[in-house]
Amino acid sequence: MPADLLALCRERLAPASWAPDTVTGDAFAFDTCAVDLPELDAWIAMDTLRIRERCGLPANCVFAGQVKRLVPGSRFPWHRDHRGGRLLGMSVNLSAEPAVGGVFEQRLRWESAPRVTIHSGPGDVHVFDVSDARLVHRVTPVERGARVVLAGWWRVD
Repeated sequence: MPADLLALCRERLAPASWAPDTVTGDAFAFDTCAVDLPELDAWIAMDTLRIRERCGLPANCVFAGQVKRLVPGSRFPWHRDHRGGRLLGMSVNLSAEPAVGGVFEQRLRWESAPRVTIHSGPGDVHVFDVSDARLVHRVTPVERGARVVLAGWWRVD
């Protein structure tokens, strides 16, 4: 993502009040905050990265996400997101510094080793398939620092 947009998002996140996420089950433990990031929302909606075209998404596919923070002690275990018209997952790394740990992994449900491993750094954007119920993903424990992301799904609206 553009450096100026990343800096603006960090500025908006600096005074944020973080609280434990209450939407997910007990297996998960991470923080979330309610911060408006309208410029980031607009950048995603403009689809500057041409995600719709590159991934063959229909025109009525929109992105909805939430800002999440994983710190040492957080948990984001293996899970699936294949419901509710979701086609692609997307993570936008808003961290100020690279975290130690906090690696995104994806695999087939019955396998033990990840097929995909992504060491995301500040400003990185990655998309991944969530429409295939055979796939699961997770984020490994953060050992040092914080992993702050806008995470969500491209879904048919």
